[in-house]
Amino acid sequence: MDPFKLHEDQIIFELKSRKASTEGDLSDLANRLHLEILLARDVVVVEVDVAKELDYCRGGFEQLTREISGIKSRNRTPKVKSIQSKIIHLINRLNNVKAYNSEATELADDMI
Repeated sequence: MDPFKLHEDQIIFELKSRKASTEGDLSDLANRLHLEILLARDVVVVEVDVAKELDYCRGGFEQLTREISGIKSRNRTPKVKSIQSKIIHLINRLNNVKAYNSEATELADDMI
């Protein structure tokens, strides 16, 4: 996952899941997340509203599906890298939902 391809709210979620500071501008946050990923920090469960998270992920996958359908290249273009990073982020969010509330596991698994 390339933090520099994520939106600010996505970076903040990823930082929270690694118990890292969420203070700073977008560049600082992306650099911090990049370091956290390189250091392979353990991921912790983030408290979330399960219904909102599932809606967020559903909407995210729908948007990415539309973006994917418009790609003509077979190469890993910056657009493809951006989509890959966002897919990984959505999967991380769904895994967090499953860890936070086991009753939502089936709904989350259906999206993955």
